Amino acid sequence: MTKDKVTAIIFTTALTAVVTKLVASYFPTVLTYAQTTFSTIASWFTSVYPIKGYHLLLGLLIIHSISLLANWLKREKELPFPYNYTNDTIDGILWRWEYRNNGIKNLNGYCPYCDGYIVSKQSQSSYDGSILLYCEHCSTPYKDLPLPPYATHTSEATKPYHAKIEREVLRRIRVKGKELSINQ
Repeated sequence: MTKDKVTAIIFTTALTAVVTKLVASYFPTVLTYAQTTFSTIASWFTSVYPIKGYHLLLGLLIIHSISLLANWLKREKELPFPYNYTNDTIDGILWRWEYRNNGIKNLNGYCPYCDGYIVSKQSQSSYDGSILLYCEHCSTPYKDLPLPPYATHTSEATKPYHAKIEREVLRRIRVKGKELSINQ
């Protein structure tokens, strides 16, 4: 037997005896359970298995620390203006968008009452062929757009209106940016 193993056995035995005496004097009913549990744990930490108990605990501590660090790095940070400006109400319609490649993308209209999508259809009441923007969910009408002569589909007819909304968003960004630079 090696010196380290003998030391571990002596340490485990002495520690078990002390803890057993303390437990026996205060809690005699749990004596056998505590003695068995503590002996098992102590022998596991001082065993000659390929992986020692304290190595396993250290590994679990490292894995937990890495996961905490990853969550801290992944948490959402406050974006600077204009990247935190992603929705506004224009022409009575709630518009939402994203920023990608230094531009506005996925500009979509939503109903300010029920958050339904704003969709378009050719107006039935108009002889000149206009496009009606309305809520797909609650059917609230929002805008009647003139049908351009070149448009063969309602999506082509709404492109100029979407371009107008995008220009208005960019104008509001410029105005807000000027206000922010003045206040700083």
